Amino acid sequence: MSVIETGVRLTLKNILLLTDFSEPSELAVPFATAIAREYESKLYAMHVLTPLEFAYATPESAAAAIERLEEGAQEGMQRLDAQLHTRGVSRHLLDHRSNFQGFGRAREREN
Repeated sequence: MSVIETGVRLTLKNILLLTDFSEPSELAVPFATAIAREYESKLYAMHVLTPLEFAYATPESAAAAIERLEEGAQEGMQRLDAQLHTRGVSRHLLDHRSNFQGFGRAREREN
């Protein structure tokens, strides 16, 4: 018979919450925050824009569409930040947005 060692606790230092701001993503927030609180982990929230559908658009129309997507993503991340703040977890928002030239910008904000 195997002996199971007692008193060993799983540790989670970092948790990554990916979001596309859909309803299923919103439903994941309470679970991620509960896990972060239970394990005293840092919670990283991230949304990535992938503008592949604009590959065949004109540069002007693609840039305008991507700008609108980035604005929507920024608003979504602000809403998510407010949700996480009210739940009292240590959080970092990773907002990686790609512009038309394909270069990324990232920002990290800690409470």
